[in-house]
Amino acid sequence: SEEYLRVYPPYINYFEVTKEALSSCDRQFPRFHAFLKCNESKPECGRQTLSELLITPVQRIPRIILLLQDLLKRTDTGHIDYKQLEESVEKLKNVMEHINEDKRKTEKQMHMFELIRDIEDVPATVLSSHRWFISRHDVLELNISNNGKTNKPLSIALFLFSDSIEIAKIRSGHGFVAMKDSYKPYRHLEFLTYSNIRSVIDFTDSEDVVNGFGLLVHWSDDPQERLLTFKINGDSSIKTELINKISQMMCTSNCAPSPDMFVWKTSSDILHSMPKTGGSIGPIDTGTIKRAFTDSIKGMRRKVKRTISNRSNRRPFTPLSKNVDQLDTMDESFTDL
Repeated sequence: SEEYLRVYPPYINYFEVTKEALSSCDRQFPRFHAFLKCNESKPECGRQTLSELLITPVQRIPRIILLLQDLLKRTDTGHIDYKQLEESVEKLKNVMEHINEDKRKTEKQMHMFELIRDIEDVPATVLSSHRWFISRHDVLELNISNNGKTNKPLSIALFLFSDSIEIAKIRSGHGFVAMKDSYKPYRHLEFLTYSNIRSVIDFTDSEDVVNGFGLLVHWSDDPQERLLTFKINGDSSIKTELINKISQMMCTSNCAPSPDMFVWKTSSDILHSMPKTGGSIGPIDTGTIKRAFTDSIKGMRRKVKRTISNRSNRRPFTPLSKNVDQLDTMDESFTDL
């Protein structure tokens, strides 16, 4: 079994890549095509192509397990070989589990490489050996104007990783730029680790905000907490599933007893109480997704405090109400897309 564990994972992990390379060479190089046909016609190949022969080692272990299990059924429990057959089946099953797990990890790492390639201006630190891709979710930026109406939102992609979230703008893919070889379908906006996220805010539906949610975040180089607000087009169950997934990852990252500790449910009306400049919440350019909390409006502060007071005994970090009191001025910085 140790020999199988050494040889099989690399072979199976890159089996699909090998097949694609073989097929590409067969199409592009006539001499290689002639070489394959010449050798595949030999009796030793049993009328099988090289692609069909390559899959034989992949199928071998499952076939051996089935054979041993069949022998085990037909062997008396008191027979001298029964215990050895049982041990052999168990060891081969462990080998299969190890191979499958190793293959899943390799696929996740390959997916990470593909994502990094498709996102413009993404930090190099996003790519890490201990990080793997979980899921992607397309959302819209929740952008509320001065008159309380929602402006045309940006299309945003949330890439959930094992320990972080990449927030990227989805480009339209139209026009001359999209025809360039260097064109990338996404542009980097923010990169958050789960330790940067304080809470997930679940906004109740209102006339202007439907399926809205937010991420209350804090960066180490910024004393102020920020609220990134989004909404989902579709059924409310999609929002619930995404909130549960993020809170579960936060729970795992922070070694907390329950993901519910990181979820607040509050009215979306507090978004209308925040000061607005240039069509965004806070003095931030409309081309960004950062949203700043402020205590300049007492009514909003009371609403936030009231919401937090119901949850303060369940949170493992400093309550937001304390941080809101510290915000005497709105942060003037913004991030351009």
